[in-house]
Amino acid sequence: MADAYFRLTGVPLPVYTSTGPGPMNLTIALANAFYDSSAFLAITGQVTTDQFDTGALQEEYRYFPGDFPSVVKPIVKHSWQVRKVEDLVRYLPKAFKLMRTGRPGPCHFDIPYDLYIRKADVEVPEPEQWSKPINWRTPASPEAVSQALDLLVKTRRALILAGGG
Repeated sequence: MADAYFRLTGVPLPVYTSTGPGPMNLTIALANAFYDSSAFLAITGQVTTDQFDTGALQEEYRYFPGDFPSVVKPIVKHSWQVRKVEDLVRYLPKAFKLMRTGRPGPCHFDIPYDLYIRKADVEVPEPEQWSKPINWRTPASPEAVSQALDLLVKTRRALILAGGG
């Protein structure tokens, strides 16, 4: 739903899944959004920080304890594993700017459960300061547009492939 919402409005939404099969099922949506240039913020729950590498909940600790970010790194623009509450204030602005800058795409936060109840003195920046995407594209010169138009007009069977997903 968040993918479709972004496609219609250009506004990325957060999506939450707890530990277990939810994050793995979310990978399909992340891959689809990544390759179709759609954006949303995937938030996955993780075992508490004191339970990393213990096999708690469904963290299997076979190879990489509590490391779901490694699973999604190839299909998101960036993945962060939040280790303390103060990290959220740093990562949120980056995620929302990155999701809509350049080619849109999803970002991911992996948040241990104990951080949901912890408190910290943080300064939350104003959304206007960090929510706008960075405009990295430069417009084509009028000469280049004119030249492309001339080529299209002169061709016998022109084909234009356009789109972002």
